[in-house]
Formats: sequence, structure tokens, C-alpha cells
Amino acid sequence: MKSHINSLKAIADETRLRILIILFLGSFHVNEIVEILEMGQSRISRHLKILQDAELIFSRREGTLIYYYLNFDREKNFQTELIELLNKYKTQISFYEKDFVKVQEILDTRSQLTRSFFDKLNGEAQKIKEQVLDVSVYKETLLKMIPQKKEILVDFGCGIGRLFSDYKKRVKKIIGVDSSSNMLSLAKVYNKKISQLQFIQSNLEKLNLPNNFADVVVTSMVLHHVSSPYLAIQEAYRILKPKGTLCVIDLAKHNKEFMRNIYADLWLGFEKEVLFSWLEQARFKIQKISEISTEMDLKIIAIKTIKE
Repeated sequence: MKSHINSLKAIADETRLRILIILFLGSFHVNEIVEILEMGQSRISRHLKILQDAELIFSRREGTLIYYYLNFDREKNFQTELIELLNKYKTQISFYEKDFVKVQEILDTRSQLTRSFFDKLNGEAQKIKEQVLDVSVYKETLLKMIPQKKEILVDFGCGIGRLFSDYKKRVKKIIGVDSSSNMLSLAKVYNKKISQLQFIQSNLEKLNLPNNFADVVVTSMVLHHVSSPYLAIQEAYRILKPKGTLCVIDLAKHNKEFMRNIYADLWLGFEKEVLFSWLEQARFKIQKISEISTEMDLKIIAIKTIKE
């Protein structure tokens, strides 16, 4: 009961309530929250500690930065249910629209950093990138997760579409989505012999695709480049048909800071628990999980989920 009281006390403050609403839109570090709320860092840090002590939010280190995220525990508890209730009524809270605009500015800045990197990526640089994490490392695992004889597969962050020829054996139509016009131009050349192929230039957090549209969505080594991975997962849920399949392939949490600097990685991988909580909060049912080791001493997490 004491923890319940602490949680209720924690949200009985406008600033802390605003922080929680901000974290519904993604994970942010202190400086970003300071910029969004236009308040001093010491004040924000104090509020973050109160929310952490109340177990409403958690934190994780990303290189030199510490990011904060909501407590979407896999096991339902009072804090999780309280957060879900706040989420239901978040648009009715004062400052929501103002904070939403500031959050979008932060996310747009992150996206621009990633987009700029891939827009400059030429053939030689692409080869160097693939030597770090070659698609062959996880290709077989990914293809086994994709159901056979489906209509539409949407590839989030498709890059140059190296697996499109393999997808074509399983689905009738492929839609490649990427924020980089350069990557899409390369993908069109690389896959010019494949019919029933469509490309869309877009950020993954907001797609111009209808609800209940796709049979399969693949996010293959892309979420660690996305400004708000949870929003991308929500978009996957929205565009998938009922019982549709989401396949997630991404890096497990690591400490190789050079990958942020060289490859424009926004996130240094993810803890399994964080991915699980995002997927389950978005109402996906996890069907299969596996881990793949690499020569770089990195691990890759592979997760197959179904839209409930």
C-alpha cells in the first residue's frame, strides 16, 4: 500500500505529470527533457528521482547519457495500470499540445542525424557497414519467422533491400519504407528485377499507410536508428491486419560507443525486457525469441510477435 501512495503522490504535481506524458512519446535524457519543459536541470533531475523512487519510470545508460522511460512492466502492477490510465487521458492534460510540439522537434532532430548519415552512404561505405554486421548473420533466423503465402510485407527501414528477393518467395507484394532518399534510390537499382515492389520515403513513427493493411512487418536492424522505437512499434501494430506478424531483429544492449559516432546509431542496442515491454504495451503477443552471437562480440535479439 505504501508504494501505491508514493505513486499517487508522485503524479500529484504538474511538472511530474508532464514528464510522464512526455515519456509516452519516447525515451529522453535529462537535457532533452529540460529543453522540452524549459526548466532548470536540477529541478528536472529532482522530479525524475521522485518518479523513479515511485517506480513509475526507469532509466538506462546509453554511452555517456542516461535515458528515462516508463514502467511498462510485463507483469501488471499498480504502477503499470496507473500509467495506462494516464495515457488514456493524456490529451486532456494542460500543456499536452505545447509539450507534444517540443517533443516532435527533438525527435525530428534525432531523425535528421540518422537520415543525413544514410543519405551520404555510398556503395563502399555500405560494404564497410555490412562487414560490421552482415545480413547473413541473422538472415536465416529472420526468414524462418516470416509466414508463407501472405499478401503484403512492409519492411521498416529497408535500406537497399538486400533481403527483398528472399521476401518475394514468401509474399506477393513488398513495400520498402526508409527515411533516406539515397537508400531508396539504391534499393530501386538493387532490386530492379523484382516486380510488385513499392517504396515509401517516411519516418517510421508516422506512416502514410492505412490501418489493418499489411500481413507482415519486418524491422531488421533498424530500431536502434529510430528516434522513438516505441512509436515505430505502435505504427507496426496499426498497419498490420489482425493476427498479422511483426518480426523484430535488433542489437542487444552493448557499450560500443563508436557505433553511435560512426554509424549514426541513436541507441546502443536494447535490453530484452525493454523490447518486451514495448511490444506488449502495443498489444503484440510474443511467439518466439532467440539470440544470435556475432564475431564483434555483439548479440542480436530476434523476436516474432502476432497482433492480438
